[in-house]
Amino acid sequence: MTIYRPEDFQRVIDEYNLLEKKEKHNTISKLIWVVLSLSAFSSLFLIFAIYVDQEIMAGFYISLILPGFALLALILVIAFHYSVKPLFAYLYDLAIKDILEDDALNLKITALPKEKDFIKDGGLFPLGSTRMTRYIIDYAEPNGVSTQIRDVYVATQSNRSSYVHIDGLYYIIKTDPGLLFQLRSSGSPRYKKGTMVKINIREGIREYCEPGKTIPDQYYELFNKLSIEGMKVNISGIQGELHVALHGYFNYRKIKKLDFDQFNGLKEYIRRLLRIADKICEISIK
Repeated sequence: MTIYRPEDFQRVIDEYNLLEKKEKHNTISKLIWVVLSLSAFSSLFLIFAIYVDQEIMAGFYISLILPGFALLALILVIAFHYSVKPLFAYLYDLAIKDILEDDALNLKITALPKEKDFIKDGGLFPLGSTRMTRYIIDYAEPNGVSTQIRDVYVATQSNRSSYVHIDGLYYIIKTDPGLLFQLRSSGSPRYKKGTMVKINIREGIREYCEPGKTIPDQYYELFNKLSIEGMKVNISGIQGELHVALHGYFNYRKIKKLDFDQFNGLKEYIRRLLRIADKICEISIK
């Protein structure tokens, strides 16, 4: 039995649209305050230039640039603004409650968390990178293993370019692999030099392991199974945890016109994320 049926789903649509409007209103209000503040600064500059020192009149024209940019930003927000907060904080939460009702699973979602240290322990990506988490789904596997599913973005930026390390899913499985290792599509471990050594066992995989140890076969199997799905895969085994990063796998990050079919599609997408978690546990925990 589902919580929401087609005939009573309109109230969900209304609430979702209302939340979107509130987010847009809040953003517009902040930008209006910025425009007014910068305009007041330019006005004071003009008064000073007229009555005190006319030689700084050129500075007044330059000071108009900032409120001009703020006004342009305001116009763009009014025309194109879209906030993901109602999607992740409201709609994903409703979808998970529906899944709980249907499937009797142990799930919890946290939308737009502020903490950014999820990559620290796994050592897959640089600590100096720009990173964000759109949501976290905490999932208790049927076998009792705790799993965390994150939709993340991690990138390294420089003056002229940026490199996206992952824009997709990041799984943290609470299981102990028994050794430090990494299997990567690209890059190298972000650990202190000497913690791992590069080995060459399988073609097409960048392999790193503790000196004198070997990586169990099930992790190669996991890497290959996930790679078949068309994803860029990075796996890290540490004490007490298995980290699996899947670059390029994501969906349902924007729903501008909500309907019942899209809601059911979101539910099925979340179930796919859970099936990936089940597959990771099935292959890796042997």
